[in-house]
Amino acid sequence: SKMSGSERDAHYYESESGGSYSSPLHSPPRRVSESDGGHSSPSGERSVPIQKVRQIVATQGDVLPFTPDGIYALAKVSELFVEHLLNDTIDLHGMDEEIGYDQLAETIQNDEDLSFLHDFFPPRISFEEAQERADAKIHEEDES
Repeated sequence: SKMSGSERDAHYYESESGGSYSSPLHSPPRRVSESDGGHSSPSGERSVPIQKVRQIVATQGDVLPFTPDGIYALAKVSELFVEHLLNDTIDLHGMDEEIGYDQLAETIQNDEDLSFLHDFFPPRISFEEAQERADAKIHEEDES
């Protein structure tokens, strides 16, 4: 018998979680490839790597007690955030330029909404410049 989309999702969710929980949200679609850990919907669209998010949440212990729906929502929000960040980077640098650390760091540094990431993605500097800054800081502290 043919299952509807929500029945298929619930069936997948049951087998993925090992339980019989039926999610009121659309559960992640069937896994396509074990090698990349990604998921793909029946239309071929990539979706959230739910297992990876589940592993990260598990490292937090009881600090972040997530329900299965909460884990899925966190994974989806993360996916949308990365998509938004990449779209902003493409808008800033264009489609022809390869996107790497320097391009992402520039996008983050130029966006006040992403100020919480500024310390995690500083602009890259040369070793010589870092050494000069460290020496200048030591010199400043000696004068104080």
